[in-house]
Amino acid sequence: MANEIDIHDSFRKWVIKHGVTINPAITARNLPGKGFGMVSVKPVKADEVLIKLPVETLITIDSTFAQDSRIPSNITVHSALATAWTLNAASHEDRKLQEWEATWPSRADLESYSPLFWPPASQDRLTPAGKVYLADVQRKIAKDWAEIKSTITAAGQSEADYRYYWMMVNTRCFFWKFAKAHTADSPPSSVDECMALCPYADYFNHASSGCTFRAEPTYCAIVADRDYPADVEINISYGTHNNDMLLVEYGFLLQNNLHDHIKLDALLLPKFNEKQRTLLTELGYLGDYALDRVEVCFRTRIAMAVLLLPARFAQRYAETGELSKSRRVVLADGMADLLQELQDEINAALKEIKRAKDGSLAADMVKRRWEEWKRIVDTTEAWDASDSDDEG
Repeated sequence: MANEIDIHDSFRKWVIKHGVTINPAITARNLPGKGFGMVSVKPVKADEVLIKLPVETLITIDSTFAQDSRIPSNITVHSALATAWTLNAASHEDRKLQEWEATWPSRADLESYSPLFWPPASQDRLTPAGKVYLADVQRKIAKDWAEIKSTITAAGQSEADYRYYWMMVNTRCFFWKFAKAHTADSPPSSVDECMALCPYADYFNHASSGCTFRAEPTYCAIVADRDYPADVEINISYGTHNNDMLLVEYGFLLQNNLHDHIKLDALLLPKFNEKQRTLLTELGYLGDYALDRVEVCFRTRIAMAVLLLPARFAQRYAETGELSKSRRVVLADGMADLLQELQDEINAALKEIKRAKDGSLAADMVKRRWEEWKRIVDTTEAWDASDSDDEG
């Protein structure tokens, strides 16, 4: 433990030496069950700058670190940064940024908690929404690897090496849109291309709400969102993500996630015939269905109306929110059946996990996620069919 603490203390000194300003009221600390995070060592006031990083300290596609002639110009920013780290690892005596990399999770740790590296049996036990997120990550990394494979292998590195650094970039990057390669004539193709790795700032863990990340052309900073007493963790927020996404993309489940919800697309979309899909598309309600801890979302109610009611009544409901009492009863009954179907799926999944007797961290995380699904369904309020007396 002492050696681990020394590594992180040395890194703090290293980043300060290289121009990063760290508020003396905060420090990185090992938090039980969470790994390292940022904590206050004395009170912090709202709007205090906690860390400020000049652009020269960031790792972006503009950085000298990423200006390797072996890196093609037509690959994604994500892949370019992952490739830079992978090639750097092959440099041995000339390897750069070792002080920073020493603070990262080991490959073994990453493979234990990241679904991308789990065996197929564990991946197959993810929730349906988790499987969708995983398939998206697998698609991205497979495409990126296919484009850079020859460069990586020529340097004596493997796909496993590349996948590790690809996930390190994925889990530790911040949104930063000011790369010189991105101009008015050549803007980033998506938010996924707006990436910067920020030394020491990557100690901040995610919460439903937290400090503000401020990105400017010449620097990045993290600013306190409120007053903090001494000896508490200080977080930032990656966004309003549910725990399926957080598990697959980052490898953790956030306790008390205010934005947690169940994506229902995998359950609902297969139920629609071609005409119903066409109508939902025309209405702007095809996909993105969700259930949170309070209710089924309005998009889901529209989808169920299209599924259960004549098209003209479903269309009127989508456009006006009006529906006769009798048809609201049909809709309420249908949604109750949908929740029961979801509950049955959850119970079957938990039963299968118990039967498998898998003691791995992956099995535990999957079990916890299905249990979170169960709690969401259990606390969802039934839709009240008496909300309106409109006749239609």
